[in-house]
Amino acid sequence: MSNSRQKKSQVIMHTVSNYLEEIGVAHATDSDSASLQFQIETPMGDAPCFFICNKEAGIAIYSCLPVEVPRGKLSEVALYLCCLNNNRFWGCFEMDLKTRNVYFRTYLEFENQTLSIQKIERSMSENLAVMQEHLTGLIDLILN
Repeated sequence: MSNSRQKKSQVIMHTVSNYLEEIGVAHATDSDSASLQFQIETPMGDAPCFFICNKEAGIAIYSCLPVEVPRGKLSEVALYLCCLNNNRFWGCFEMDLKTRNVYFRTYLEFENQTLSIQKIERSMSENLAVMQEHLTGLIDLILN
């Protein structure tokens, strides 16, 4: 990564870190992977969430279910996620088949725009709201 890209990536990470600090969210920063991780409380326990910086182009925001998908449910959950993604304009559900984790991913692009706290807050809030909206249905499918 060039010095200017690395500096811009560091500024972006610093901006996101400051935002999380301002709202009282403890987080860990990994400069090597240009990511920040934090936890949110759910009725099923703490769930990991993270930001991954894509150089100076944008930030991916991931919220994760607090439970892993049992091997016997992978196909059923994959089909359910496809249905949830159908006609979804913004963001998508994903499942990592190795870890059996389910994520909702959104992307905040700012290549031709300025990154602002308001954009971070709105994107993160909407990401978490979509995961929360479907949390019960996903958990019921996985555990039953």
